[in-house]
Amino acid sequence: MRFLHWIGLGSLGLALSWQAAAANSNQPQVLHTTITVNTVVDDFTPNNGTCSLREAIQAANTDLAVDACPAGSASDTIQLAAGSYQLSLIGSDGPQTGDLDLNGSIQITGVTSATSIIDANRIDRAMEITGGNVRLSNLQVREGFLDGIPEQSTVYGHGILHHAGSLTIDSSLITTNGIITSPATFGYNNYGGGIASLSGYLTITNSLIERNRVRHVYMGGIGSGGGLYIDATSVNMSNSTLRESQGAAGSAIYNSRGRLNISNSTIAGHVGTFDGSAAIANVRGELTLSDTNLNNNTPKALVLGGGSATIRNSSFIGNGGGGSFYCSYGGAIASYGQLAISNSRFVGNWANEAGAIGVVTGTTTIDHSEFSANYAQITSTGRDECRGNGGVIQTGNNGKVSIDSSTLAYNRADGYAAAIYHSYNPNPLIIHNSTIVSNTNSLLHPYTQEIVEDDGPGIAALNSSSVQLSNTILAGNRNEASNVARDCSGLFLSHGYVLIEHADAVCDLTQATGDLLGVQPKLESFAFHGGATRSFSLSAASPAIDAGSSDCGPTDQRYVPRPVDGDNDDQALCDIGSFEFAAAAMQDSVYLPMTMK
Repeated sequence: MRFLHWIGLGSLGLALSWQAAAANSNQPQVLHTTITVNTVVDDFTPNNGTCSLREAIQAANTDLAVDACPAGSASDTIQLAAGSYQLSLIGSDGPQTGDLDLNGSIQITGVTSATSIIDANRIDRAMEITGGNVRLSNLQVREGFLDGIPEQSTVYGHGILHHAGSLTIDSSLITTNGIITSPATFGYNNYGGGIASLSGYLTITNSLIERNRVRHVYMGGIGSGGGLYIDATSVNMSNSTLRESQGAAGSAIYNSRGRLNISNSTIAGHVGTFDGSAAIANVRGELTLSDTNLNNNTPKALVLGGGSATIRNSSFIGNGGGGSFYCSYGGAIASYGQLAISNSRFVGNWANEAGAIGVVTGTTTIDHSEFSANYAQITSTGRDECRGNGGVIQTGNNGKVSIDSSTLAYNRADGYAAAIYHSYNPNPLIIHNSTIVSNTNSLLHPYTQEIVEDDGPGIAALNSSSVQLSNTILAGNRNEASNVARDCSGLFLSHGYVLIEHADAVCDLTQATGDLLGVQPKLESFAFHGGATRSFSLSAASPAIDAGSSDCGPTDQRYVPRPVDGDNDDQALCDIGSFEFAAAAMQDSVYLPMTMK
């Protein structure tokens, strides 16, 4: 479809006059055309009686009949039957050769993504959208590859390049695009193995983006965004899966400066090709993840290089990997920006440092979340000696971290602090209404194999760093190599109602009202207990019941209202920790913001 651009009031008047004249001509205006493709051959031969996909797109772009394809109109639907529509017309960029160029209100619809296949045949990218309102439905787009040449040292979008306008991809499969078989000696930069979106609006629903690739070669070319590259686009992705793509920065998604919203989706099995890689690289943009699973990505799931990320009702499971030249940092997330996490699970992630989350700079807030079975592993790389510190979280430089209504349990570290390692940081680590229990490390002095007294199997706050605690349980944390129970090491300031089972002289604690030291919390099972994240329930004999502050927030970790009168003395007081006792009867009526997949 051709676009008419009217500028100013005078042009608007001309447009209205033109419309009135058209109405008076008694010739009805065609608003929609369906163009049915009748051959799988990539053909642009005039007057041979066929309507190929390439010809159908040209008819829609120009509103002119092309061979057996009728003229397009205000909006057009190009209908594909089942079959493989393989591109074969090699040549310079244009309508007759190379990729398929779209500009207008055009919808290309197939039968299913398994049967209606647009195969670029590795002669070029598959599609290029330069504007308008384009929708791709029930299609498979595959085998796009655009080689870099001296005049074109940067390539965007091997499968689909979206320059501007609105692009919607629904119920489609974007697969095996990008640098799959090229040798590693090329010297150009490439962005977006599956899709590159440079501006405008991109919507992806009910789709699968898998096994696309961009390659990074040291001193020989950058590869970012294995599945999807975003520059300045507003992107909404829902009910979709990205899996098994590869790249350097952003093996699944590279968000340079766009606004990216992902919901009800899965991002899994991506492989980063250098130590700082992540499945999602958010550089300066805005990222929102909700009801989304990030599983088994290597070496991490997300790097927040800047900008902001908001994570709600999501899970990070089994992500991580060890560094080859530098230590890996943050098996789930490495953050240098503004990070907010709520009602989410971090399970079984690992790295050389900071098994789940590494906070280098910026601000990180965490609430109503679970951290379990994460691991920091000591090792040697080509350059660094990785210490295996911080089984869950490690802070660095000026990173600000606050945790509320969360549980950290059964995490491990080879080095310091199986839960949180907070060191060389002038900002206090702040923890409210949380439970940090049963975390284990195995640190011994590397030469004498003696006990390291400030190892902090629970939390280690070292080198002039400090921790502020309120209404929190620290218990059962232990060094399994020395068999020493120690919940904290370093400088700790209580703001009241803190229960610490093992607080020896290494834990320099300034006490406050309601603190319970040397006391077992008497916890019961570690389970979901009606919530979307796991927490420890309290036994009826727990000293934490009704022993907390009056200011513990409106809900516990499970979003169960608090406080509740747990000891039947007609006073509703908060329980210490992340779990509110005696609320089991209320759970059926409590609103839970998600059901974790």
